[in-house]
Amino acid sequence: MAQFYRRFIKDFASIAAPLNVFKTKNAKFEWTNECQKSFDTLKQKLSQYPLLAFYNDKSKLKLKINTDASNMGIGGVLHQVTSDGHLQPIQYLSRSLSKREQKYSVIEKECLAMVWCITKLRPYLYGREFTLITDHHPLCWLNKQSSKNGRLDRWSLQLQEYSFDIKHTPGSSNCVADCLSRYPLQQPDNVVEEQLEVMHGQINNISTAITSTFDSTKIQEQQQRDKRIKQLYDQLASGKQHQSYTLENGIVYKNLHRTNHMILKVPYVPTSMIEQLLQAYHNSPTAGHLGINKTWNKIRDRYFWPGMYNKIKQYVLSCTKCRQFKVDRTKPTGKLQPIEPPTGILNLMGLDFIGPVPSSSNGNKYILVCTDYLSRYAITQATANCTAETAAKFLVEKVILQYGVPKQLLTDRGTHFMSNVFEAIAS
Repeated sequence: MAQFYRRFIKDFASIAAPLNVFKTKNAKFEWTNECQKSFDTLKQKLSQYPLLAFYNDKSKLKLKINTDASNMGIGGVLHQVTSDGHLQPIQYLSRSLSKREQKYSVIEKECLAMVWCITKLRPYLYGREFTLITDHHPLCWLNKQSSKNGRLDRWSLQLQEYSFDIKHTPGSSNCVADCLSRYPLQQPDNVVEEQLEVMHGQINNISTAITSTFDSTKIQEQQQRDKRIKQLYDQLASGKQHQSYTLENGIVYKNLHRTNHMILKVPYVPTSMIEQLLQAYHNSPTAGHLGINKTWNKIRDRYFWPGMYNKIKQYVLSCTKCRQFKVDRTKPTGKLQPIEPPTGILNLMGLDFIGPVPSSSNGNKYILVCTDYLSRYAITQATANCTAETAAKFLVEKVILQYGVPKQLLTDRGTHFMSNVFEAIAS
């Protein structure tokens, strides 16, 4: 993957030199500190500018998506084609397959990777022409003819709102998407999948680092001005080991322990930059003013600072636009009003529909029930519909004319019981 993007990484040969030793024949595998440093540096280079480009919706550069699937996960990468014909990544995507998805056939896994990546990248792709690159040749016919596979046909219909071509490439040329699909990160359990929940910089369900909100130089400068981080920086710089923090390239990182014994290294955000970060992940046009938990899930795997959740909660609750437009339109819960037990027959009767139930030979699908609350005597009638006229006719002919007028009639305030017909009977 790093080799594929080497033209965008300055001094790539020098950085990757400790790792290139393992490419020689009969090389002894011995992982040294230099190898680890080289590996970490390449990861950092792959996830920050200038390698990772910023998306410009006004740009006329062509967009390409490479997708791939493995037995463990699916992955993809959105590229923009530069003026000199090189592919520059905008966003990486990957996720693990569920137990049910792992039982899919090969073509279904490859198609799932296409559908998932395009859906996650909808804000970038909708209304624009793009090219999808896959190493599975049968998928080139997906949007040209129907298959005998119902799942593939449903996915094909789902993708018809996009304008794109599918092209085949050999597996050896699809190395980036292949790498992402073979090493997916587990999705957090509290993440809710939403089609439009994609932001430039989110880790929410994508599980891979995307473009940084801040330049690494700026973070380094602000960390030096923060007393708490500066104290931690001095300890790490002096060689003192810390289980929760590490120092790399002059930046203090927090070690976040995730599932499958995975450790994510995220920048320790200085106090002076928290407000700016929250604006980027909540207020920006691509952020969408999401709620507390969704904003928290987008930030938690990319940055760290003490009291992070409470700060996000406070910020979202104090957002002026959220308070202005996200108005609770549900009616307040009413107070309990206990119903007095009836003292005689016909003092209190309940009326309601049951159904729809399987249709009878006469075409009846509902049952109207009127029950006296004291005697529990029930009056019933099968009906073909549940309209207000049917209920009113039943009440008059089967209840009032045969047994008398009830003093109180209890219903669930359905539309058929709140109509003008029932008001006329009550008056």
